[in-house]
Amino acid sequence: MKKAVVVIFLSFWSTLAFTQNTFPSSGNVGIGTSTPGALLDISSPGDGADLLRFAIDRPWVFRQQGSGATTSLVLKSLNADKFFIIKDDLDHDVFRIQSTEGSAFFKGNMGIGQLNATTKLEVRESKSLADINANNVVDVLKVNLSIQDGFVPGDAENRIVFDHQQWGSGGSRTFSAIGSAKEADSGGLYGGGRLVFYTLAGDPGGQTGPGMSERMRINREGNVSIGTPSADAKLTVKGDIHAEEVRVDLTVPGPDYVFEEDYDLPTLKSLQSYIQENKHLPEVPPARTMEESGIDLGVMNMLLLKKVEELTLHLIQQNENMERMQDEIDELKKAKK
Repeated sequence: MKKAVVVIFLSFWSTLAFTQNTFPSSGNVGIGTSTPGALLDISSPGDGADLLRFAIDRPWVFRQQGSGATTSLVLKSLNADKFFIIKDDLDHDVFRIQSTEGSAFFKGNMGIGQLNATTKLEVRESKSLADINANNVVDVLKVNLSIQDGFVPGDAENRIVFDHQQWGSGGSRTFSAIGSAKEADSGGLYGGGRLVFYTLAGDPGGQTGPGMSERMRINREGNVSIGTPSADAKLTVKGDIHAEEVRVDLTVPGPDYVFEEDYDLPTLKSLQSYIQENKHLPEVPPARTMEESGIDLGVMNMLLLKKVEELTLHLIQQNENMERMQDEIDELKKAKK
């Protein structure tokens, strides 16, 4: 009697255990479902349910994360520091993910929003005219820096780094970079951002980092500085500028008014007195001021032109005086004959 009860119980338990599994000799196989809809249909609903496990030395598992509309399929490592690798027919790594660092390797060209990418990374965003915002701007690529345990420090830069592989040394060296960071206003509030460009001037003496120098910066106000981090104008350059042509818009009128009949031309005697007392021309800043504060190119050019025009008028007057004097001399010579 006891044997019969055990057999009946085991038969019932076996039927119950395999109610949701289907292993036909042909057709679809179901694990966790009696109505498989694919050649292999695995069903295990619920957050955290393991659907498929690769029981190797350091196993990976496909796991359900979330439930309902937020369900995701996750490939999870069950041990630290290992790789998930996809290889080609020549046994070369085509795609590789390292579990601990979250870093990924992808061989070949990668397209985001773009099929058949022709470069290592090609990003494409296709939008209709209705999708473009009021400023005619479409964000295609975003680089984001986040701090897990607080706010990003004000001077922390988020950089795009350009490295060159050094095959002989087995490493890489950074030769240029573009950095972005928050920038505080005069009150110390971080309400804007800056963009900084770096290049390497010489041998860094290491793989990355040392030897990088800031070359150009665009600050929160849109001012550009070259050779210095501080911009006090729309363009601040510390160093030489070589150009074929420079055009300056005038903020002061051209000095043609010097030639008007009502212009009060300073006398040479008054100029002499001013120079003896001040050691510089009227209206022209003293040398110390120019050395400390620089000069406004447009204003200074117009001021120098004004002085040239005044000098021209004085020369004309002197020439007229000399001609009168010559006429008087000629008359005296005639009278003596």
